[in-house]
Amino acid sequence: MPEIEEEIELCLGDDSLPVFKALIAEAKQPSPNKGSINVQLKGECISLKIKTSDISKLRAISNSFLNIIYAVYSTITLS
Repeated sequence: MPEIEEEIELCLGDDSLPVFKALIAEAKQPSPNKGSINVQLKGECISLKIKTSDISKLRAISNSFLNIIYAVYSTITLS
């Protein structure tokens, strides 16, 4: 079965670093049955590359990481 790949890039300015750190912690968790996740910090932007074997796994991984981003960013911007 062919791999499906998605790339998400978010530019959050100064808030990128703490969000990036939270994503790195999650990306390091093993998930051999789901797919691979690569998280990079590029200046003030975060790049997520997700590779998986089917669309429902891609959706699940994307939703998980977007929820983490939302939670961390919401917490930071409340201050």
